[in-house]
Amino acid sequence: MKIKVDFPGLCKEKTGAGNERWRVRVEGEKERRITISFGPEHPDFQVYYEAARFGQKLVQDHASKPVSGSLDELRERYVAWMHTQVAAGNLNQKTLESRERGLRQACDCLTRNRKARMGAVKVTMPKEAFTHIRDSLGVRAGAAGTCLKALRAAYRWGEDSGFEHEGHVYEITNPHKSKGGAVAWTAEDKIAFLNRHGSGTMARRWFLLVNDTAGRIGDTHLLGPRHEVFRADRQLISWQPSKKGS
Repeated sequence: MKIKVDFPGLCKEKTGAGNERWRVRVEGEKERRITISFGPEHPDFQVYYEAARFGQKLVQDHASKPVSGSLDELRERYVAWMHTQVAAGNLNQKTLESRERGLRQACDCLTRNRKARMGAVKVTMPKEAFTHIRDSLGVRAGAAGTCLKALRAAYRWGEDSGFEHEGHVYEITNPHKSKGGAVAWTAEDKIAFLNRHGSGTMARRWFLLVNDTAGRIGDTHLLGPRHEVFRADRQLISWQPSKKGS
């Protein structure tokens, strides 16, 4: 899609994964294009664009320092804090990745006039700004929900770290509606399963292990003889769940 701004040869394209990318046609070489990792809203874009038009691809060796008090700064400092928490064993790596992804989506969202990134906006932005970030993700309700959760977590952390705000981020409705999880088996369901799978079968062993330990699926398949312990006259299964904080 051609971009209606004063950058001849600049195109915004969609990758196979649905992500946006910016490409510049090299002047005088119709078939050659150079990719720039950010769009016209970035303060360094003009330099990278002009180099690309001359056939040179610049490498971004460092990120521009975020504006003080901006969403970009909150994200940068909060993500750095989360990394220290993961290293200390206080936060799960997947939680960090989810929140970092959600915050990146929020910061990279363009403002309504498409002249700047939301990341450059002050954290004291109005409620309408958060609504705009949520709605920018369109029909991807799950992604919008992840983005909102990440923003709320960052703002809660920011309250104790010098980022004063009016709490509008907590007022935004999460568009993601749960479709329900697994349905617990009834007593009749369990009896029917045990009648179907007799003593000694793998299915019956797995059922008894899962039913009696109530462990996470990611831990249950790892349990074995080394987790058997004796306390008084009782034989038990004991293990440390892999999820941080469990």
